[in-house]
Amino acid sequence: MFGGAAVSAASGTTLTGGTATAPTTTASGTFSAGSLTFVGADADARGGGQCYAIATHVTTTLTLLNALAGSPTNGDALFSATTVSSVELPSTASITGLRFLLQTSNQRMEAHGCFATAVSISGLNAGEAPFIEITWGISWFRFESSSTFPNATAVEQFTPKVASRGTLHVSAVGTATRSLRSTLRSFSIDYSLGVSPLIGPTGVNAFQNTVGAVRTTDAIMVSWEEDAEAATASPALAGFWDGATNYQVMFTHNNTVGGRLGIYLPNCVAAGERPTQMGGDVNRVKLSLQAHTTATTTNDLTLAAFKMGLA
Repeated sequence: MFGGAAVSAASGTTLTGGTATAPTTTASGTFSAGSLTFVGADADARGGGQCYAIATHVTTTLTLLNALAGSPTNGDALFSATTVSSVELPSTASITGLRFLLQTSNQRMEAHGCFATAVSISGLNAGEAPFIEITWGISWFRFESSSTFPNATAVEQFTPKVASRGTLHVSAVGTATRSLRSTLRSFSIDYSLGVSPLIGPTGVNAFQNTVGAVRTTDAIMVSWEEDAEAATASPALAGFWDGATNYQVMFTHNNTVGGRLGIYLPNCVAAGERPTQMGGDVNRVKLSLQAHTTATTTNDLTLAAFKMGLA
């Protein structure tokens, strides 16, 4: 769907000290630049089990783009995460199609040349379980009757954790200092997948006109609501919108080992309506930011506008 997925390191390691922005690791140079990691355990006043973005890992110095709550102590865990990311370079724009076998008790169909055309990320708010809804395009299909029904293939099962014990870090790009939105109430992502079908006469099946698909630019918008401030001539979220600063956004959904989820948008600009107070039982303010690629063009991972960490 998103295009990129790689573990940040072959295995996790531990921290031996260092600072909140540059912890020292037991392993040397094993974590990939641009990848995501989770540090520590719940309420340890340092990593807190939250998600962090890696700038570089040179020898035993791990430079973070968003700082820990405090300097690590010897033995704090550093987790290798699977980092799912958007692809940005032209060399990675091509899509390899998939094949689906769709079975019911009446009819069965082979779907060929399938590719994702849209995704929707939901379940990011308190008490909700995260999930991704996918819309698929199909190049061609045919009916069949020779497959076994019901299919005996075991279904993969996952138990996602509900949103709890997370954080939202928002700071200027290039500023790692920990900056949490302490009254966060809701968080959402509007992800418009950039995919263009390739139309042509070279299909392998009669009446097939879609012969491939390529990635184009994704449109990604992040929004959150927080409690309105006391009366002030310079409210914080309105200041985000008024200025010309680019922001990095790191959202940790859950910090439980085995169910950890973090979403990182490294370069965002204000978009949509200027934040003003919203009515309701409790007065709220909402800000929307549009995600863009970074200036670090080393590879797709460092460039990516969207990253999601799982551990």
